[in-house]
Amino acid sequence: MTKRLFELVLLLAVAGCADRGIVDNEEGETGGPEPGELYGECMDASDCFDEWCVHPANEPGFCTYPCEQGCATELGEPTTCLTVEGEGVCALECSASGTCPTGMRCEQIESAGQARSICF
Repeated sequence: MTKRLFELVLLLAVAGCADRGIVDNEEGETGGPEPGELYGECMDASDCFDEWCVHPANEPGFCTYPCEQGCATELGEPTTCLTVEGEGVCALECSASGTCPTGMRCEQIESAGQARSICF
């Protein structure tokens, strides 16, 4: 599956959340990654070092890569493999805590038929 198609599928999955903006400085947030790095903010795949950007329609998202490469991070948030159309990409899970790194917000989406809370 191409990276662009991957973006489109996730866009459709979270299109109902398109009117939300990024919330900064919420209580419980941790430091965020630099733009272009894993989980750094992006609007397009060209914004990311690994050329994978997952985002809701017309909103910033995050840079990522396939789960096979490993999803470890030093951000203090649990990582997960987000499945979209049978393909998996790394994401930050916020179901338990409801918190995300600075510049990201916890968004409930549906992935592979399950409700998930992911940092965007």
